[in-house]
Amino acid sequence: MEYWLATTSEPGQPGIGGGIMKSQDGQPRTVNTVQVPSVDEYVGKIQAAGGQICVPKMPIPGVGWVAYALDPCGVLFGIYTPDPAAK
Repeated sequence: MEYWLATTSEPGQPGIGGGIMKSQDGQPRTVNTVQVPSVDEYVGKIQAAGGQICVPKMPIPGVGWVAYALDPCGVLFGIYTPDPAAK
């Protein structure tokens, strides 16, 4: 998957970071991704609240773990946990 990191600050400084990737269906879209303490824990919370995991946990090598979900209204969002050891 094509994916590029986007940072707005120097390492260790406050800022909003993220990534840019090509949409899997070719449609333009914005997907908000939020940092959580544990992707595994929050996948469970999302499912318990009626959400659906549409892209299971996967690594961003050297950066962390990410998963994508649909909330009960069908809004796509991501969850992310930093982990430099992710492969």
